[in-house]
Amino acid sequence: MNPVAYGQTNNEAQGAGAGANITTGDYDTFYGDSAGYRTSSGSMVTFIGENAGYNNTSGQQNTAVGQDAGWTNTTGQDNTYIGQGAGYSSTDTDGTFVGTLAGYNNTIGSDVVFIGEEAGLNNTTGDDLTFVGEDAGYNNTTASDNTFIGSTAGRTNTTGYRNCFVGSEAGYDNRDGHHNTALGDSAGLDNSTGDYNTYLGAASGAGSEYSSYVTFVGAYAGYDNNRTNNSTQAWYNTYVGAYCGFTNREGNYNTGMGALADFSGDNTVYRNTFVGADISIEDNDACAFGYYAWAQANGCMSFGNYSYTDNTRAIAFGYDADARYNRGMAFGANSYINGNYSTAFGASCSTYAANSNAIGYTTTVEAEYSVGIGHAVDVDSAYSTALGATSIANNLYSTAIGYASSSTGNNSMALGNGAVVTADNEIFLGNASVTSIGGAVNWTATSDGRFKTNVKANVPGLDFIRRLEPVTYNFDVGKINKFHCSNGLDLADERENIVYSGFIAQDVHATAKELGYDFSGVKVPQHDDYEMYGLRYAEFVVPLVKATQELDKKVEAQQKQIDQQQQILAAQKELIDRYQNALGSYEEEMAKLQGKLETLEVKVETESKLEAAADKK
Repeated sequence: MNPVAYGQTNNEAQGAGAGANITTGDYDTFYGDSAGYRTSSGSMVTFIGENAGYNNTSGQQNTAVGQDAGWTNTTGQDNTYIGQGAGYSSTDTDGTFVGTLAGYNNTIGSDVVFIGEEAGLNNTTGDDLTFVGEDAGYNNTTASDNTFIGSTAGRTNTTGYRNCFVGSEAGYDNRDGHHNTALGDSAGLDNSTGDYNTYLGAASGAGSEYSSYVTFVGAYAGYDNNRTNNSTQAWYNTYVGAYCGFTNREGNYNTGMGALADFSGDNTVYRNTFVGADISIEDNDACAFGYYAWAQANGCMSFGNYSYTDNTRAIAFGYDADARYNRGMAFGANSYINGNYSTAFGASCSTYAANSNAIGYTTTVEAEYSVGIGHAVDVDSAYSTALGATSIANNLYSTAIGYASSSTGNNSMALGNGAVVTADNEIFLGNASVTSIGGAVNWTATSDGRFKTNVKANVPGLDFIRRLEPVTYNFDVGKINKFHCSNGLDLADERENIVYSGFIAQDVHATAKELGYDFSGVKVPQHDDYEMYGLRYAEFVVPLVKATQELDKKVEAQQKQIDQQQQILAAQKELIDRYQNALGSYEEEMAKLQGKLETLEVKVETESKLEAAADKK
């Protein structure tokens, strides 16, 4: 025991040269050969081990435990050195060095904590450092404000500052990268010069070396990011979830969240966004949201569990929605498109050809350039349109509009609730419940002579018209409902009470056929078992005009005959008038003669009387 050590208050020394130079220091403890050898005025120091705190002179509140621990410090205070050679070269304050050779080369680095064998071994002037673990911060020299916790965490860091690496080998290869955070076994393992990165999770971002501004959260998240060590690639990526973004190597501006959400393809993709477990991304500018959602082409989007897209700009939205073709869109659970530029909108809605559109639950469009809108609509032919719940358009260029409407004829159209057309090139308006079809103006039919050939004036007139039999009748609604196959649509019973005027189509057809007249006013069904006869009443105008023309000819001939007879009568009247005039003259002459005769008779009578009187005398 060195008696010099007892010159002040509560000092104790044990070992040759221990505390040999103490003068004014108090509350000091020295154990070991030459422990605290140069301490003179330093108080509240504890040096245990051969040469521990050897050069401390006036340093206060220092603790050194281990051979050569805190060897160089002279005036620095509030330091702790535990382990052989720990803090050997340190001369500054507020240092904690625990472990063999921990902070061995630290000189004026202050406010440092190095715990672990060779932790912070090569730090010289770096301040505000925390290195915990074997070889943690091993090569840090002048960098400050770093925290490395874990075996070999931040081992290669030299001048990188404001980094936080926690976990075995976390940030192992960081050299001069700054403002990085790595938490987890081997997290950010290869980061070298990358800045502002965050790695949270075992082996997260383990392959990233030169990229910056990346955030990886979850075990193995972004594992292969920047694996090719391209200094301008794999930047600005964010992956959250175990194995999320595992395989991407060079793409920038990607954001992903979810366990196993990852990339396929060449692993060089950009600007993708995906959220959900087990997602797969293959190209650039894609979006995927939902468990097992896959977006496999440029600019495509998948939203919903099991949703799937694999062509340019395709969109799938809904559970198990599937859009596999260029710029196609599927919206709704189990919706499906199987053609370029097609759209399916509604649960279980589907399209199977290019440029087709389907809207409505279970609606199906199976041909190109077709449209189906409404619940359970069915379109199976190209260039067709069906609009209305359960409507059907099942032939080329067919159109069905209205609930339960059906058009199965080529280039045909059914318009209205329950309207049905089965023949080709026909349009059917309404059902048997309709009582009137009209508008503000008359219907205009194309009749341009420039586009007519084989023109013949062979329309029968009176022969056809006089054989027609006008009748009145009622509809048998029950038979129509049964025959029309209107998808369960029952026509109104009130129709049976309406009395109609018209003809019987079969009778009109038979009459035209007897005359050899190919009359277009009769709609003759191609299939009697599911098509009805019909009449186009407007076309009756043509034979009616012909009949009128024929009647006009007869009237004209009769008028000519009448005119001739009138001329004869006029001539006869003239003769009669002449006779009457002559007769009048004769009567006048007769009257004159009669007067003369009467005068003569009077004269004779007078003379006779005179003579008789004379004779009597």
